[in-house]
Parts: sequence; C-alpha cells; structure tokens
Amino acid sequence: MRQSTMFQINRKGHYTWLLDEHMLPAEGWRRSDVRKTNSGHATKDILGKLFFYLEDVIMTFHRRIRTLKVHFHLMQYEATQLPGLLSKEGWRFDRIETSNIADTPYLGTRTTVGSMSPLLNPTNGYSTLLTYYMRGIPKQPLPQEFLHQRTEVMRRQAKLYFPNIDWDMYTSQSPQLENTDPFWRRNFNVYTAQFLGGGYESVFEMYMAQENFSDIESTTMTIIKADNTIVEKWPTVLKKGYPEDGYLEELANHISDGRSVWLRYVEWTLKKS
Repeated sequence: MRQSTMFQINRKGHYTWLLDEHMLPAEGWRRSDVRKTNSGHATKDILGKLFFYLEDVIMTFHRRIRTLKVHFHLMQYEATQLPGLLSKEGWRFDRIETSNIADTPYLGTRTTVGSMSPLLNPTNGYSTLLTYYMRGIPKQPLPQEFLHQRTEVMRRQAKLYFPNIDWDMYTSQSPQLENTDPFWRRNFNVYTAQFLGGGYESVFEMYMAQENFSDIESTTMTIIKADNTIVEKWPTVLKKGYPEDGYLEELANHISDGRSVWLRYVEWTLKKS
C-alpha cells in the first residue's frame, strides 16, 4: 500500500511525489557524476548511487580538511547585518561568495556589493566578491529583432542536435504544447537544448545597464573583472557541439541535471589605489 503522507493521486490516477521535484534527494548534485558511481549490482538505483557518491564526497572533504588549518565560524544573521558585525572584529576575506542574493527579487546588486565589498582584503590584489544571477536573463524584455535573430540561431543549432525533426512546424512557443502530446517531452528537451548553447551575453549586458552596474562600481570602489578568474561567466552552457565526440551525452547530462541555463557569474574586485 502506498504511503499517503508521501504520495498523492493526480488527475490521471497516478501516484506522484508530494513534494516539488526540486526537493528530491538527488537535486543539486551533478547527475552525471552520481550515475558514474558504482552501486554494485543495483546499476539503476539512482538513490543508492547517490548514497555512495555522497559518502565519497564527504570522506574526501574530511580527509582534506584534516591536513589544513581551518576555522569554521557559523553565524545566523540577515546578510545585510553581517558586514557590520564582521568589520567590528576586523575580519577581511580574500574571497566572498554570495549565492544569488544579488538577484533583483532579493537584495539586489547595489546592496550586495555595497555591503560586502568593504569586507574584501585590501592587501590582496586578487581578493574577489562573487555574485551570480539566475533571473537577469528571464527578467529582460527582449527586442523583436533580437528575438527573431536568436530564434534562427536556435533553429540552426537544434537541427544539428536533432536533424530528424521537421523544424518548419515548430516555433519558439513549441514548449507550450499540451503535455498530452506524445512527443511533448522531446519538444521540451529540444527547446532546452537550444538555450543551453548560450549566446546571451548581449542580453545580460542589457540587464547590467538597467541595474546600473557601472554606477555601482564607482560608488563601491570596486571593478568588474573583464575575464573571470575563479568561475567561468556561463558555467552551464554546453561546451561541446556537433559533431564533437560526446556532444549528445553532454546535452543529456545538462538536461537531467536540471541546472539553470541562465546562470551568469560576475566577479568584483577592489579598485587599485
């Protein structure tokens, strides 16, 4: 008997997981690495593989920190309160990672950089504040000429990955097909593949102009690195293309990982005096 506190019946009479799919245990871990993990005879047991994968990750981390002089200081405050508290203690950092609190719905870039940049170590010319954005691209209303040009680029790219699909019958709205359509999933994957190819730097520049990044640089005495040195600017776009070896495997891994295709990192450093 199904456990009613864990599953519910949907409109089609199928049992479904009560929680959102992003709350599954494997979410947030690179699926391709998990799948490669040896789980004995249970070769299709993804949660079993996850157990052994995490065991190895945790043990590797534990062995590593035993060889280092490491201090963990855990604090539970609002992010905007931390700089004042840490400054009083004289703390400075060579690297600060802020997750995506700089996204517009949260603190925003101005507040994040303005409050965190004073904590960068001024004696280290390479000290860096990292912000990343998951909503910068979707937030932008795209010009019609850009949409038309991008649609043509996406079609050409998708044809390389899926040459047997008649692209004349699809538009940029194809993901809106009802999920009762027998090849809805394929349409979704094709649509995802188009965007995994990237090419959105010019759109993110529109977002930077809208949020006035240049003014933030001048008022916070920081500067955006022209070339990232810690994390690549677009870490989730496809690295391989047709006909490189493994290009379809890379595509499948990206889709199954469920990572945002819009993820954009920005690295800030202190201006040289």
